[in-house]
Amino acid sequence: MSDLIEMAAPSAAETDLQFVKRVLAAYPWDDAVKTQLEDSFSRLNAKYSDKKLNISVVGEFSTGKSTFINALLRTELLAAASLQGTTVSSTILEFGKQCSVAIIRRDGQRQIMRLKSVDETRKALRHIVSYNDDAQSIETVAVTLPVPALQNTGLRIVDTPGTDATELWHEDVTVRAIEELSDLSIVLVNGTKPLPESFCDFIEENLGSVLERCVFVVTKLDLIPPKERSQMLQYIGMKLQNTLGLENPVVLPFYSAEIIGTFAENEFARGDKEMIALSQRTEKVIRSHSAVWRKRIQTQRKEILFEQIYGALGNHMAQLSEDMHQRLELLEKSRSVDLEAFMKAQKLEMVNGLYTDSKDVCDEMRQQLREHKERFIESMVNRVNQYPRADLLQQFVRVELAQSCYQASRYQDKLAMTYYGRVGNLRDEKMRQFRDAFQQLYADLNVLSVKLPYTPRCLPAAVPVPAIGNSLALAPNLPLMYLKNTVVQQMKPILLDYFNRLGNGFIKSFDNFVQSNHQLLLQEMHQYRVAYREEVDKRIAQEEQAEAELEERIAALEEDRKSLQERQAALEASEVTVA
Repeated sequence: MSDLIEMAAPSAAETDLQFVKRVLAAYPWDDAVKTQLEDSFSRLNAKYSDKKLNISVVGEFSTGKSTFINALLRTELLAAASLQGTTVSSTILEFGKQCSVAIIRRDGQRQIMRLKSVDETRKALRHIVSYNDDAQSIETVAVTLPVPALQNTGLRIVDTPGTDATELWHEDVTVRAIEELSDLSIVLVNGTKPLPESFCDFIEENLGSVLERCVFVVTKLDLIPPKERSQMLQYIGMKLQNTLGLENPVVLPFYSAEIIGTFAENEFARGDKEMIALSQRTEKVIRSHSAVWRKRIQTQRKEILFEQIYGALGNHMAQLSEDMHQRLELLEKSRSVDLEAFMKAQKLEMVNGLYTDSKDVCDEMRQQLREHKERFIESMVNRVNQYPRADLLQQFVRVELAQSCYQASRYQDKLAMTYYGRVGNLRDEKMRQFRDAFQQLYADLNVLSVKLPYTPRCLPAAVPVPAIGNSLALAPNLPLMYLKNTVVQQMKPILLDYFNRLGNGFIKSFDNFVQSNHQLLLQEMHQYRVAYREEVDKRIAQEEQAEAELEERIAALEEDRKSLQERQAALEASEVTVA
């Protein structure tokens, strides 16, 4: 069977990804199922291949998002925006040996700029991520920086548009970045204006599915009196619980200005050690949570893919069994149908039909031969009466009359052959009608493949042309008119006898031809039945053999499904928790 293929034996140390890859290659999936599974596997494989920790930064305008990212980078890359909503696409920041900015557009086009310094990169970004005429055509801006902060931490930072930007499509960019790119989302909360209703609405409506992998970082705490900062963190935690239903929200302080002060070139406050320590601890928690969620996302995607494969394997098993059952049922049904009664009725119908149609053809042929005979004799009489001299008449009688008879006999032979051909076509048509009736009776089987054999024509026996000239007695020295009457009187019975014998030969041969076609039709119908029976028996034997092979295949499917269940149980048992 086409759907029973050789399967590679699984390795004893087969990893989850190796297992998935083998299973995807082992079975003839439907195109739609294959596309879905391969897409899920591709995304899972990419997640395992990516060794960096992906964090997205989400926040309203004025929460200090650019300053926060600069602090993480330990480099002043992003300029603080003076206008609302300056970031119009996701900006991905990661370590690279050279500064570069790549613009990836929604139509797939890429534009890459190689830059000499962070300062040049800052200027390039300021132009790209600000409002411009083709802002919506940009899918992502990817930036590489040779900065130790990214190299040492393994972070990849995704800067998203402000959640209160004036264009609604900016929110779509933010949500895609969080759901598709991020291991962990850092939601910035302005400590001076914590969690306004509009921001809470955005979080609830767009981040509901990923709230568990969000960390809330409170910025601008340096603008709040030191004694109130701890209370503010507690208040934000309680509001997240009450408004968004989070049980244990992770709320962390961060002092961007203090961190920036540690690498500023001027004497910008060397930094409050306590604030710096708190911020560094927050960075450590962010990296820890990112690592945990990276593994969790890997596990979740793996579980989803396992579930998809499990269901697909079950459907495949069911389809294999159903297809096999239907084929065997149809073949067995063919044995129980009353084929003999059908064949008897078909023989009666087809042979009688061929006899009736052949008789009509024969009658038409007789009429054509008779009319041609009469026209020929009449034309010969006219020729006799047209000769002006006795010597010319003598020439006609001795030579030309026999030649004309020969040509007439050849014409009748060709005429008769057309009717022979019509009978052969009638037989072929009756056979086609029988085949159609047979196939209609077994419409679901499609096992009929009998080829109609070539049928040679039965030619009539040749009738020799009589020596007409020697049969005609022409006395010399008689008047021309008398000679003509004598020729006509003697010629007519000779020609009638000749053409009657010729016609009778055609008719006899035609009758034999019709009878042979009757027998041939019966033989072909019999061959059709025999071939059909043999084909059905052959296919039943093949299906029975395939059924045994199918049992082995289903056993292999069951083993893969069992392995899936074991791997799913192992995933659940190895659930990663936050330290």
